[in-house]
Amino acid sequence: MKKCCLLRYLLITLFFVGISNQLVASRLAPPPDYQTKYDSAVAKVEQAEQKIEQAKLMIRDAKQNIKDGSKGVKRLNKDIKSLTKTYNKNTGKLKKQQASKDKEARAEAKNSLAELKTNYKNELKELKDNLKESNKLLNDGKRLLSRGQTKLKGAQELKKRAKEKLKIAEKNLKKQK
Repeated sequence: MKKCCLLRYLLITLFFVGISNQLVASRLAPPPDYQTKYDSAVAKVEQAEQKIEQAKLMIRDAKQNIKDGSKGVKRLNKDIKSLTKTYNKNTGKLKKQQASKDKEARAEAKNSLAELKTNYKNELKELKDNLKESNKLLNDGKRLLSRGQTKLKGAQELKKRAKEKLKIAEKNLKKQK
């Protein structure tokens, strides 16, 4: 009887040990899927190339903004200088007329001078506003260029790492086949 009980305990123990071994074996990680890893690596390389293209486009736009802004600043500074020169020239003539002994000529010169001064201030204000816009465009271009260059460096590093992973995935895929 003791032998029979002992035998049952032994069989039950072996049965459960066998089941637990099967469970452990089924819980082990399945072999890696190298094709999926390869496909993922290819997708990451393509994604990095897209980021590089976006950064290059950003840099190209920034350079165009800088070019347009600097042209605008130069042109507007030239216009302001020309306007000021013309204003000073005309005010000199009108001030000479104000020194005239003729009362009508002095009144006419005074009115002309006031009108000239008003026109000068309005035109100068408009030119300065345009100058601010051109400076803003120039500064935005510089800022955009800096960001684009930073993004380009990051994207190139990303592409480099993605290509390394792609090489590894290719090797593993060839080993599997």
